[in-house]
Amino acid sequence: MQDTMHRGTRPGPVKADGVTQALHMIEAIREALGVESDWVQVPIRAVLANLPDHLRGPAWSTAFPDGTIDLPKEDLFRQLAAGAVSYPLRDLLPDLPPQWVADVPEAMIALDLPTIVQTLPTDWMGGSAKMAEDMEEAMRMRDYFAPAAAAADPASAQPSPPASPAPALPRRKKAPIPAIVPGLWNGEETGPDAAVAAVDINRAGIEELVRLPGVGPARAAAIVRDRETHGRFNGIYDLTRVPGIGRRFFTRITGLSLRIKDRRDRHELLNDLLGLPKDARPTLAQLTTQIAATLGLAGVVMTGRDGIALAFAGMTPEEAGRFGALVPQLFRRTGRYLRRMTKASDTQCLALPMASPPLLLLAMNEFFLVASLPADAKLDPLLEKMLPVAKELDWLLRPRAVARPSC
Repeated sequence: MQDTMHRGTRPGPVKADGVTQALHMIEAIREALGVESDWVQVPIRAVLANLPDHLRGPAWSTAFPDGTIDLPKEDLFRQLAAGAVSYPLRDLLPDLPPQWVADVPEAMIALDLPTIVQTLPTDWMGGSAKMAEDMEEAMRMRDYFAPAAAAADPASAQPSPPASPAPALPRRKKAPIPAIVPGLWNGEETGPDAAVAAVDINRAGIEELVRLPGVGPARAAAIVRDRETHGRFNGIYDLTRVPGIGRRFFTRITGLSLRIKDRRDRHELLNDLLGLPKDARPTLAQLTTQIAATLGLAGVVMTGRDGIALAFAGMTPEEAGRFGALVPQLFRRTGRYLRRMTKASDTQCLALPMASPPLLLLAMNEFFLVASLPADAKLDPLLEKMLPVAKELDWLLRPRAVARPSC
């Protein structure tokens, strides 16, 4: 990137008219993708009607809000023919009202079938006969996997002698997991933190703990009970003393590894990528500014999956807000079209080199990143540096368990 971007050189702010042109281009793309007739508008209540308790957000209410969510017609009818309709939460979240649903990207949401059927246009129901034929054919296909028929003369069949049980192998005892290793980071979060979804296991109650991925009321109660019995956690690795929290579950709720060789403070890894001091704990706004400076970007906007701008640099609040509202919808629409044309299961990056200014858009699990590029930027070397930074930011912003020191 030596010929296109210079580390340590901070570009000036983006011109307002250029950003406006770029936003207009995004709006045009979104409108072009939205004019297809193969989309079905399904009421939001179809998503919320059967929502499990652990996926309900803080704004949950039985008085469901008005509004619709777009679903691909072909895929919807295929699922209706099978008798069940479900979608990944990450595909539905941009169209749902904020705080109504917990942000658990890997979760699958089962939609309410009666609500869907009632909202389908009557002229579309002509496909019901074809759906019935598909269901009948599917029932016949099950016979291909039926067990083989019995022998014609059962009396002639000789019973096979009972198999002798295999000798039991001795169980290997797992080595105990050390909570604190001298000379290594103990997993205690110090100083101000940019992790907006972090849950402090030393202070959180059951209602907060259930926001962590995979943590239900029973597991949350076990964490609180252990804390009350044995005292505060002296680091995140101390969480393994709670019964039922092993290596895999620990990684799931913290994003960290229990292996000794991998116990590194991930804050330090992000600082290394951005050229910050090892012990720095910058805010999200400071991180965004540093990303723009380190990667030689004209501007950066970091937005949540709900479309709300989290932090920005090199742009006005109004411009950042418009990017935040448009980019999640753009990724959702383009992702569905690209999945039809390619084998890719997800779309992580979109480049708009003809926009003014040129744009690079990244979609992570927890946020979207909009990068405004200099006119002579080269995408490949820029992505090579940007993706590791985005990966660590994704960990920082995810719902994860942390252990903060006592005041």
